[in-house]
Amino acid sequence: MRLERAAAGYLSGMTESTPYDESGNVAISDTPGWRYLSIQDDGDQVRIVLGRDADGCRLELSLPPIVQRGVELGEIAKLVIAAQERVDHAKTMGG
Repeated sequence: MRLERAAAGYLSGMTESTPYDESGNVAISDTPGWRYLSIQDDGDQVRIVLGRDADGCRLELSLPPIVQRGVELGEIAKLVIAAQERVDHAKTMGG
């Protein structure tokens, strides 16, 4: 039996109700000003590019293909964003 639609939370499960902006990017929940710029799954890796609206900061991630669910991608993205925000804060504090 083949499913006609991917299960909710998977990369291919994004639908018309996904909140895309005018550029086709998706806001990352609980991280104001950050967006998914692209998500690509080439079978060997899932490549994600995150972008910050305020200054154009871009973060690129490569993950193993076992990371497929949107909630998993979101948690990893939030962790990497938090690390970037920490480094940015340290720079403004002179560290």
